[in-house]
Amino acid sequence: MATNQSTNSPMADNSQGMIVGSGPNLPYSAEALGLNFPTLLAWAVALVVITALLIGGYRYAYIIYPQNVLDNSEQVRPVRSQIPLDAMPVLPASLAEQYDIINDAQIAQLDAFDVSDLDGNVRIPYDQAVQMMLEQGAFEVREGTD
Repeated sequence: MATNQSTNSPMADNSQGMIVGSGPNLPYSAEALGLNFPTLLAWAVALVVITALLIGGYRYAYIIYPQNVLDNSEQVRPVRSQIPLDAMPVLPASLAEQYDIINDAQIAQLDAFDVSDLDGNVRIPYDQAVQMMLEQGAFEVREGTD
């Protein structure tokens, strides 16, 4: 009877009636399955050492070395140069006036009585609305707070 574990050439196996490539050709026997843990441990240690070296290298390159260069330099210079004022956009002179007009309109709207829409919703001044909510118990007033 022919076995799958062959030491002959594929042509000799074929002439003996065996199918070429049939059966597992394991590099080790089934009894040696537990013996690869030292190899696994060696690869794990190597991976940890390489990772630690990379992290240490990046820390040195991005944190320690630039700080040492700045500490040992005679001239203090900024890390980033400032933007020249002539490169900044020029805002219109009337921008402050426009802001004041919009702000005054919003404050007037908060302080006015008004019927907002046809459904009967009304607008009352903000301070009066807060006072009404305090009187009706919508907020809890704590003693000693302003």
